[in-house]
Amino acid sequence: MESFLHFLNQNAGALTVIFTAIVTLSTVVYALLTGFLVHETRKMRHVQTEPRVAIIYRTRDEWIALVDIVVKNVGLGPAYEVKFDISSLSGGAAADSLIDELKERNFLRMGLRYLSPG
Repeated sequence: MESFLHFLNQNAGALTVIFTAIVTLSTVVYALLTGFLVHETRKMRHVQTEPRVAIIYRTRDEWIALVDIVVKNVGLGPAYEVKFDISSLSGGAAADSLIDELKERNFLRMGLRYLSPG
């Protein structure tokens, strides 16, 4: 035991430098990890306040020829100045006439100024 204490007294300066280096390295690692966590937190906060607009259509049970167009903001943030661009992938003249009828609807032509979350 006495020889161990003598070793510590003889090498106190070197041990202090080693432990200081270990503490410095640990501090740098913790600072880097904190920086990564701050970056992730900012990304998550941005995602949580971002709007996400979904548009679906569904037929009605009571009138199968009528279709409801449902526009919903499924994101957690409000959507501002939502505009609609209607086009057909297929269907020819029938699809074009349906699109012309849909474009006559005010909210599809003008868009929505505000769409709340949910």
